[in-house]
Amino acid sequence: MADPTGKDAYLSAFRTLLHSGHTAAAGIALDHFQYSDALTRFGGESVVEQYAPEVLTVARGLLRQPPAPEDDSTTAGANHASALNAMMNIAEAADADLIRRRPGVRHRGECGLGRLLGGRHGAGRGCGREPATGRGAGRAVAGGGHAVGRPLGA
Repeated sequence: MADPTGKDAYLSAFRTLLHSGHTAAAGIALDHFQYSDALTRFGGESVVEQYAPEVLTVARGLLRQPPAPEDDSTTAGANHASALNAMMNIAEAADADLIRRRPGVRHRGECGLGRLLGGRHGAGRGCGREPATGRGAGRAVAGGGHAVGRPLGA
């Protein structure tokens, strides 16, 4: 996915990872979805936006798993971090309980997912920071990086 030979190759690789059944691969696809979506803020185009319904289904599945344990190549909760980041702009009201139950998600919910969780503020005003420490929210939510080695639903 880092150096596809064209749009069709990129989309094929994206869908292969997304539907692979492996947590790490799905997490990588979800991260690419979020990165692609982030480009739209700067006038870019998300080439994977068309897969939002599939991304939402896979992200929900990752959130139903326990948080990934930390090891040499995985940050604790990486599966949840990838899922939450991908869901940030596509989650539906029905996802609120699933999102709210994730450990450490409250402050992040007040930022990007606040419309679902009834948070106090939206993007801006302190978002991206963990309230107590001021560290970046990516780590405050559920870690960062990818979960490895466990199939989806395991």
